[in-house]
Amino acid sequence: MSSGIASEKELKNYLESQGYFIVRSDKSEGAFDLVAIRDGPPELVQVKSTSKDKLYINKMERDAIKKISEQIRIKPILAVKIKDCWLKCDFVEVLREDVKSISMKTPKEICEKIKGECD
Repeated sequence: MSSGIASEKELKNYLESQGYFIVRSDKSEGAFDLVAIRDGPPELVQVKSTSKDKLYINKMERDAIKKISEQIRIKPILAVKIKDCWLKCDFVEVLREDVKSISMKTPKEICEKIKGECD
């Protein structure tokens, strides 16, 4: 199992423990890996992980997520696992601020720490 799939399953299990209903894409061909539903509109989640200190977001992926989120008017979420720290990032803010990489030092207005060793 790839680290990407393992991270998706880890986040899925965590979100389910927090009361979310989760639908996971079986293939990594789409723009989003998970659909998370709890108390309101669904959240479309793109899951990324890295063992490095930063995660870089490629332009093609950014453009695809921007286009889809504008068409369906649902706020996209970028869930990032950096080492053992999980961050929940507002993908609209990532795009608006033209953020090219995510780290544990990304401003809290863009990403919030949700789980794990984040110091």
